Amino acid sequence: VDKIRDKKAEAIFEYYKEAKINRRTYFVSPREFFQANLAVSMKDKRLFGAFIARVLRLGQKQKRSLSKKVVLSKGRACESYLITKPLDTIGLYIPRNLPSSLMYYCTLAKISGVKKIILAMPPEPNGSISPFF
Repeated sequence: VDKIRDKKAEAIFEYYKEAKINRRTYFVSPREFFQANLAVSMKDKRLFGAFIARVLRLGQKQKRSLSKKVVLSKGRACESYLITKPLDTIGLYIPRNLPSSLMYYCTLAKISGVKKIILAMPPEPNGSISPFF
């Protein structure tokens, strides 16, 4: 962390070199996204879609429950409102082997109204991105 704080992107490339990861940029190109998408089977895409649908239902239910609460105070019911405001931008670090975390956190962020999600994840040892991301 200190190296990244001091040297910024240069520290990432130093890590790639030490770990023998063949990657020239830390951004993912549109071509890499397209190739990764082709590598994922339709069965896996359907499973991911079903998972995301479940997370959507959960997130929407949670969001509705936050908007209005009834609080009992000395035997009396009174309404209490929680006002929430989404962040404009969030950053997520997702380990290489946890695509479910990516779907979960990104889906909940979108439900919350986050406009921009920046994703960080380690590349595969050959320098490519995981097809499941």
